[in-house]
Amino acid sequence: MHAFVGYLVSGLANGSVYGLLAMAAILVFKASRTANFAIGETGTFSAFALYGAVALTRLPYWVGLLVALVAGAVVALATEAIITRNVRSALLVLIGTLGISDVITGINTVLWSKGEPYQEPSFPQLPDVTLGGVGISGQYLSIFAAVVVICLLLYFLLEHTGFGLNVRAAAEDRDLAALAGVNVRRCVMVMWAAGGALAAVAAVLVAPLSALNVSLMTPLLFNGYAAGILGGLDRLPGGLVGGLGLGVAASLIGGYLSSTAEDAILFAVLIVLLSVRPNGLLGRRVVQKV
Repeated sequence: MHAFVGYLVSGLANGSVYGLLAMAAILVFKASRTANFAIGETGTFSAFALYGAVALTRLPYWVGLLVALVAGAVVALATEAIITRNVRSALLVLIGTLGISDVITGINTVLWSKGEPYQEPSFPQLPDVTLGGVGISGQYLSIFAAVVVICLLLYFLLEHTGFGLNVRAAAEDRDLAALAGVNVRRCVMVMWAAGGALAAVAAVLVAPLSALNVSLMTPLLFNGYAAGILGGLDRLPGGLVGGLGLGVAASLIGGYLSSTAEDAILFAVLIVLLSVRPNGLLGRRVVQKV
């Protein structure tokens, strides 16, 4: 029982990070109907921005966090401006975002690789607690609590504000939204910027758990997209559900079956699930009339 609780808590913490990356991917997908494979490196760049602001210039943590969020949003907006505004082919957009990812990796390498690994300033932690005789790290609790707060803020902004209504309309049908007077270009930019900021938060949360280096988010990128696909790429809650499910499943598989074959088993199960529900757990089935 103790081991199960430990695996569950660890899985929820990791799954929360996957969920943030999944929601970042979903925002970009809803905005431009494409994937942004530079999301992971955008997060890494933002984590280094926080490190530079706090550890090197001695700014307060919350100022450094704001710097990281702005850095993530700016990089995402630059990616959108360079790639999606000028390239129409979905395949070329994917290749373009991979190119942007390599460029960001190169910048991080030039600026930071000589001194890595770095110790990222830690996100303010909740106190440790004991559940069922098992000690639970306050760091894990802080990650989960931060993700819950972010999800509630996103829900309020998208569901209960006029601008959120415009964003949802632009994501649903650009042409109809434009006819209704919605500034579609601004909505697209906001969704890309929000995706970059979410990637920044994911990196800032995960970096203190391991050494900060130029490859920080590379292993997590595909888990984030897998979580988005599992939950459904047309629903933000689906990204969080997919992330949490993926994180818990990975933790349990690694703990009880095989840590070396964890990814293989996990993605085999994912393929089976998607063969049954190709639109994801919470995805909507789209019926096209011809």
